[in-house]
Amino acid sequence: MPAKDLVLCQIGKQSVFTTAVAASAKLMGVKPSTSFKPEQSAIVLQHQGSLGPSAIAAQTALKASGNIDLDATYEDICFLLEGLFGVGVVTGSYLHTYSAPLSSTEAPRGYTIEVGTGTSAYKVIGALVNTLKISGEAEGVWQVAAGILGADIATVTLASLSDRTVELIRMADTVLYIDAWAGTLGATEASQTLISFELNIDPKRHLKPFAGSLYPRNYGYNRWEGTLKVVAEFNATAKAIVDAMLAPGLQQRPTSNGFCGHCR
Repeated sequence: MPAKDLVLCQIGKQSVFTTAVAASAKLMGVKPSTSFKPEQSAIVLQHQGSLGPSAIAAQTALKASGNIDLDATYEDICFLLEGLFGVGVVTGSYLHTYSAPLSSTEAPRGYTIEVGTGTSAYKVIGALVNTLKISGEAEGVWQVAAGILGADIATVTLASLSDRTVELIRMADTVLYIDAWAGTLGATEASQTLISFELNIDPKRHLKPFAGSLYPRNYGYNRWEGTLKVVAEFNATAKAIVDAMLAPGLQQRPTSNGFCGHCR
């Protein structure tokens, strides 16, 4: 059994969903909770004439699932965001913009992911990010947890890759902006307000098996879901935001004569 502290997680960008590539980057800040497992289906005959199970069995399906948990860095979070949204729009050297699909399906980046040590390693082929949680708390760094679906899993000899120079995403550098729905994104800063946040995104992806293969050959889409939880200081900035959200309800509260304010 290899030492858990020596387990590596390395990643390579695929161009074809079911075709493996060699890993090209060692992920940094990987947590021990990162893991993958095979998901196999098999049938064992239960025939007449014996009280025991038959010796005749057949494997009917094989795929993979797992998770990647990281102390987030500006460099490595992009792998997971591309695996969720597809390749983003890059402006300048640092701004990466990712958009959830509205009128057409997304084209997520597929990966080959290598996990293990030099003596015991496996690769997940056709790895897709299926869920993503990004969170952070004051005085800490961002945390990222990605749920992964994989079309296949097999043994591998780890690519020999060096540590990379990366920069942690600190909450000390995180700025919160809250704008009106039809307003300009990133125009109104809520300073000295944010304590912690948790963003959860679920694109509802699924692997698609077909006759003629033991492994899934493609993946399907569905309507995305997402939630954002924010813990904030209740100061003048936060109060103004809360008041603005409550305003429509305040206009329709019951009056003393028992009718709603908008139908008197």
